[in-house]
Amino acid sequence: MRIHTASLDKLSRPGMVQDQRPFVIIRVGDRTKETELGDWSKEKQHWCFREAITVEVVTTDDISVEVSCTTKYDFWVA
Repeated sequence: MRIHTASLDKLSRPGMVQDQRPFVIIRVGDRTKETELGDWSKEKQHWCFREAITVEVVTTDDISVEVSCTTKYDFWVA
């Protein structure tokens, strides 16, 4: 499975909250694989992954493709 790009309505660009970047999760049965964090393309206006994920499947397997996002907060104490 090759993940090229993702367009997300709720996360249209980086920086709404610091380091908020999506990644893709592939699930097949009880196996899970994740991409690295996506890179924002200003030119194309979407998230780019340019990553290949290899999973072993049979014809009866269900494949789930999810896009998730984690948020990093920096707290400064004075």
